[in-house]
Amino acid sequence: MESTLALILGFAGFQLVFFFFKWTGSIISGFNGMIKWNHFGIYTIAHTWVLKQVLALYLFPEVALLLLFLLFYLFFFRKLFVINRTPFVLFVFNWFYLVLMVTVFFMPLIQIIHGSGIYYSLSWLRLSRTDQLIIGMTLMILFLLNIFSVSSVFSKSLIVPKKQFVNSKDILQNLLYIWYLPVAILFIVIYLISGGEIRFPVDFLIYGIVLSLIINSFYITTFKVIV
Repeated sequence: MESTLALILGFAGFQLVFFFFKWTGSIISGFNGMIKWNHFGIYTIAHTWVLKQVLALYLFPEVALLLLFLLFYLFFFRKLFVINRTPFVLFVFNWFYLVLMVTVFFMPLIQIIHGSGIYYSLSWLRLSRTDQLIIGMTLMILFLLNIFSVSSVFSKSLIVPKKQFVNSKDILQNLLYIWYLPVAILFIVIYLISGGEIRFPVDFLIYGIVLSLIINSFYITTFKVIV
């Protein structure tokens, strides 16, 4: 249950951070519309738009999230900055990192294809459909290149004898409780809160999380020693 609660807190924390970046964009751009939080999706509504507002509400949050991802990656997971973290706090950091990574690198291509999110800012910048897809596919490639970092950060939360040889069975038993069940419970919680309907972009965000965990399930079981 520790990982489940950490996932819910990490997911909720990410939603608050993303909303904060949206709200900040609205303030700096003089946006006079409405930012609506509905079914775990954050939507902006206005009768008129100008370029500054579109970039502040749809591009600025993405750039801010990218910088936040780099902060997490360099300072916490590359150990450029070390802090003492309890096992529960470590779980929260790990889940937040995963949600952040999926949002920054996996979701842009989905949004471009779907015609929402970052698609609006790229369209207002008069980028062609081809250029937009190139940007989205480049970020997706970076997602695939970074995807195995999930195993590295979560390996510290496995309940196995430290600095001893482990086998794939031990690791898979851990993954049932620290990955699979928490994500299933999160899906059920979102489904119930959303009234039985999980809407875009939250549905694809969950798909991205599941894809990351499935790929890492094969990779992390190759670990022989957990340090």
